[in-house]
Amino acid sequence: MTMKRFLLLMAAAGFLCFAASAVGQNVNMFFNGGTQGDAFCGGSEGCVATGFYDGSINGVNVGPGQPGGPGMICDDYNDNIYAGEQWTASGIQASTLNASNISQTLFGGGVGGVSGIQIYTELAYLVN
Repeated sequence: MTMKRFLLLMAAAGFLCFAASAVGQNVNMFFNGGTQGDAFCGGSEGCVATGFYDGSINGVNVGPGQPGGPGMICDDYNDNIYAGEQWTASGIQASTLNASNISQTLFGGGVGGVSGIQIYTELAYLVN
């Protein structure tokens, strides 16, 4: 089974520097194990980190005080990542999500009666 991973580029979250070069292209992601936030242990997936994740995007460090912004944010807690993990993502500018491209994202079909556009709009607001 192949799982697609996406980088949603949110200018307000500090990803502006990647917007021009990453949208529509493959982006190299790396998670170094660092997080900002608490652990949530109330779901069936076990304990998961909340808040920003540290690492790098196309070799540019992300995390507290880093040039690439405050960090990465996860859009679900069922697909775990581990310290040292690398992957390739497809870049999508969050502000350009629409009916034509929302299906390319994990929650594009919506969840529990909430549209994918609304889900990612709320995520962008929270990250901001």
